[in-house]
Amino acid sequence: MYSISEVVELTGMSQHTLRLYEREGFFVNKVQRDSRGNRAYDESDVDWLQRLGILRAAGMPIAEISRYVQL
Repeated sequence: MYSISEVVELTGMSQHTLRLYEREGFFVNKVQRDSRGNRAYDESDVDWLQRLGILRAAGMPIAEISRYVQL
């Protein structure tokens, strides 16, 4: 499991972006929490975030990513 700080390092995304993606429902599965209530990401979450990062880098708007995630 990875903390939000570790995921920031691995993906290059900000904590704000990670929280936004969670609020918008962009994760395939609900983000887990550790025993203290902190976000705990697994390897599949990190992989998914890297894919979302590629879409954003290609210029895909958030609204289109939301549509993509729903598909």
